[in-house]
Amino acid sequence: AVDMLDTVKIGGRGSMTVRMTVFGKQGHAAFSNDANPVRMTSGFIDRIAGTKFGDGGGVWPDSTIELTGLTTSTTTSNLVPG
Repeated sequence: AVDMLDTVKIGGRGSMTVRMTVFGKQGHAAFSNDANPVRMTSGFIDRIAGTKFGDGGGVWPDSTIELTGLTTSTTTSNLVPG
């Protein structure tokens, strides 16, 4: 017998939160700084953003890596965080 109140549910999507700390050399933005942690991180972010993995099984879209925020320790606009 089939209970008419039964429903079939397909598993939903999960999520993962990652917190990453990058250390660099603090300095004034007017001077070149190869140890700028924001600039060092930008290449990494560019490589992983939108990376597709997993398979939605034809029901869901493929899973992707999506960045939702970037925070620095600076409180002024002309300071490279360190």
